[in-house]
Amino acid sequence: MDKDASAEALGWTLCAVLGLSYGLVAGVAGCRALNLRGRGHGGPWTTQKVLHLLVTLCAAARCAFFAHASTLWDWEAGTVSAFATPAPRLAFYVLDQLPTTVLFTIYASVALFWAEMVFVATDGALLYEDYARPADAVVNAATYALLVMQWAALADRSYAFYAPGPYALVSAALYAFAAALLVGFGRAAAYELRRVPIEGVLRRKKLREIGALTSAGALATLGRSVALLAVRDRPLPLEGPWDALVAAGYFGLLELAPVLLVLYYYRRIPRPRRPDEHAALFPLKGAGRDARDALRRLAELQFEPFEPAESVL
Repeated sequence: MDKDASAEALGWTLCAVLGLSYGLVAGVAGCRALNLRGRGHGGPWTTQKVLHLLVTLCAAARCAFFAHASTLWDWEAGTVSAFATPAPRLAFYVLDQLPTTVLFTIYASVALFWAEMVFVATDGALLYEDYARPADAVVNAATYALLVMQWAALADRSYAFYAPGPYALVSAALYAFAAALLVGFGRAAAYELRRVPIEGVLRRKKLREIGALTSAGALATLGRSVALLAVRDRPLPLEGPWDALVAAGYFGLLELAPVLLVLYYYRRIPRPRRPDEHAALFPLKGAGRDARDALRRLAELQFEPFEPAESVL
């Protein structure tokens, strides 16, 4: 087998394994999102529901990307095939960059979730509603606007490398920003949770969740920032099993593993509540006027016994 055929076979295997992995995650997350929406009987969009939908979108787009890349990527040259027409070439970058940006939104949603805990615990609920949530919406809107502009610029170019320079720089900055948000609000939420008068086992569970998500999210985002900067405007040939292992580690450890961790910690399917209780996974609104009591209630409600769903998948 010549070198070109060997690289193509290795590339097809890599795409098949990663594509199947992302497809399974998309299926599980999608089924769980439908289950959550059904048990909510049309209730408000909680952090748990939004995260499941975002994970579904991210994993489905990445699965489609690997299916598309298996036929469009020149594994020996390390670029998009020279025979690719403009439409498939643009689809390659859309399917690659969309899940990367959705992943930023997932991390921002987790950080915003913890920010809500911190603001409520410090009697700053109005600050959260008036400033934190609008700022999150503006940042995400600007991010996707820049992404669409990037796609528009690529539509008229015969660019062939995996990571365009401007995209890599913007994405690296966004991921570094997400890491700072996760660490900052994660530490603040853990500090406030230690001061809440709840049972010790519940406190330890919640602190472990915050610690694990903060560590995994921050390391993954910083790792992706460094990786994108390292490969921008460069060919990425698949010259042997080591290159395939590096690519699998990039997607598996820096993207898929944190997503699985988010699904794991937001896996609970709560039983339907009364309308006044059906506010959120951590029901901050209507939890009481006293901030410390509100944080205690949201922590207790998160870990109270629940009736399992009839079918998670």
